[in-house]
Amino acid sequence: MRSEATKHMDDHELQRLQEQIAAMGEAELEEYRAQLDPDSMGFYGEEDIEDGSNEEVDTL
Repeated sequence: MRSEATKHMDDHELQRLQEQIAAMGEAELEEYRAQLDPDSMGFYGEEDIEDGSNEEVDTL
């Protein structure tokens, strides 16, 4: 699944990034995560639209 941060990467770039992340140690991973922009972390694609179809229903 693509994110806002990876939407412009081709499949090879995305696979390479995933492999690099998998090979990181704890300190490297912490440093990598600290540099990411939280606003670019969401899923890429259609936004959730509030149409009422997913509202919780009180069953009590």
